[in-house]
Amino acid sequence: MKSQKAIIGWDLGNEAECIAADVEADEFHVWCVSIADAIRIADPSRPVISGFGTVPLTEGRGNSREVGEYCDIHTVHPYHFKQLIDPLYTMRPVMDIAYRARIAEDLAQIPTFIQEYGSIGYMVCSYESESAYYRATALSALANSCHGIMWWCAFDQGHHTFTPYNWNNIGSQYGFFRADRTEKPIVKENLYIRKLLDSIPEGLSPHIKDCAILLPRESDQMGGIFQTSFLLAKQSGLDPHFSYALDPIPDYPLYILPCPKANKSITKERWNELLHKVENGSRLFLTLSKGLFREIPETFGVKIDARYERKYRGEIMLDGVSLPIDSAYSYRIQPTTARVLAYDANGCPVLFENDYGKGKTYLCTLPLEDYVKERDGAFYDQDAPAYSLVYRLIAKDIPTEKISSICSTRVCRTEHPIDENHRYLFFINYHDTEETVALELENGWRAVPIFGGDYRDGNLTLRAHDGMILRAERIL
Repeated sequence: MKSQKAIIGWDLGNEAECIAADVEADEFHVWCVSIADAIRIADPSRPVISGFGTVPLTEGRGNSREVGEYCDIHTVHPYHFKQLIDPLYTMRPVMDIAYRARIAEDLAQIPTFIQEYGSIGYMVCSYESESAYYRATALSALANSCHGIMWWCAFDQGHHTFTPYNWNNIGSQYGFFRADRTEKPIVKENLYIRKLLDSIPEGLSPHIKDCAILLPRESDQMGGIFQTSFLLAKQSGLDPHFSYALDPIPDYPLYILPCPKANKSITKERWNELLHKVENGSRLFLTLSKGLFREIPETFGVKIDARYERKYRGEIMLDGVSLPIDSAYSYRIQPTTARVLAYDANGCPVLFENDYGKGKTYLCTLPLEDYVKERDGAFYDQDAPAYSLVYRLIAKDIPTEKISSICSTRVCRTEHPIDENHRYLFFINYHDTEETVALELENGWRAVPIFGGDYRDGNLTLRAHDGMILRAERIL
């Protein structure tokens, strides 16, 4: 088939990790390398694509870190029909699509795209809400530099009576088109995205990142924590890069270590490397959970008189705002050189800031991300506590290449440089109501709208589940 011009690459196979459920990780690795090498011998002109759906992050069979050793392109197949704690078309499920591609690419260090995803029928959505979900996920994938998306699939298949379509109830009516080839509302969203792409002739460069979320060594049961950290970062105006704690520490002004669960989170070598970055001006934010962690007192400027297992309803009080957080651990802790940024309702300190060389360290004794990942409606309910206030506080005034800012838990933005004097500003409303937010630009910059929404008098107005692009230029 290699003479066929329509072929752009070769998969190892569709979700090949599924066939390896009963083999050792090393055996599966050798199989992948053998298949990839055989493909390259037969056709060195095209890339080898993983075709993986869901694999472990850092350890075990087909993990994302190792994929980059034998493939040229990595893939994810994110679906939500099995577990939804918010409506399909709202922030958490929508942004999860881009999150899974971003964490896979950052770990594999090869381009990663969303090869397969969809709503899988109409028990979790309607034609109309499916259309909103598709529009929002497509925009989010584009803004977060995810390379591409492929919806599963083109046509409904529920009318088939032969295998594999008669095996289960879920794989049936999930196409762009019905079985009679008439289009669903989702089809018009493809034309809408095409119009958006035509409005940015240079294309979108990779978006600017300004912090790193560090994945502890034992991290493969922590995907929900990393997803929550990603969402909180985006809500606070940050764009994160994911980095494994055993790999060299990249250069960023802010590092986030969310809720380490085990006791071997990072080696001494990497910990010293991280602290060296902080000594030279970066910031480090650690939230505590089950895992024990080295050098807490000297790094974060606190004294821990006691830590013991006792479940209680903790709380972070920030500027009169209450952020409830359930914790399995209680602390008797006091600052030594640190400053207390927040107390709980009982007057116990729970959030600390400490000077460390030219940088700062921040410690939260409550498992912020671990709790929020389980909280129903945390990224959807009208009255949900604004947990991103913690991230916004620790990130305040960090050095950044960005020239714009907004303050919203529902609208997020990315910046995409064209050259030193021009860039695209991409805004997405992840909520199911129209949103208006104030936009601030650095002095010496101005922006004009080129697609979607409404921009006037310094305010952006975006319809539900929709995006808007401005072109910013430096005033010379």
